[in-house]
Amino acid sequence: MTQISFSLTPAMVDAMLGVLLLTVADIALGIIGAIVKGEFDFGKLPSFLRATVLPYVGGLLILGAVATASGLKVGDTDVSGALVALYFASAAFVAAKLLKDVAAKVAALIGRESA
Repeated sequence: MTQISFSLTPAMVDAMLGVLLLTVADIALGIIGAIVKGEFDFGKLPSFLRATVLPYVGGLLILGAVATASGLKVGDTDVSGALVALYFASAAFVAAKLLKDVAAKVAALIGRESA
């Protein structure tokens, strides 16, 4: 019987938490900005979560689970190390995108430019 197990490393958990914190900040600033503009609509939240949050956070979670699955091989080659590297690269790219979005929303809220 084949058994597959996975466990995110502490560094992978930290990267995931960083992305989650940036996601929460982005969502909160987006809601605040929409309220300030008088455009906030509760009905748009589920589609926003489905289109924005789930692909980033869910994708990282799935990639992390696959990357840390024991015995993951393609042919005779263990690909876990490459997938872990891809996980961290993906987390860094997502974090950079979210930082840019957060900075734009902060700038819009303080009146420097539009989000």
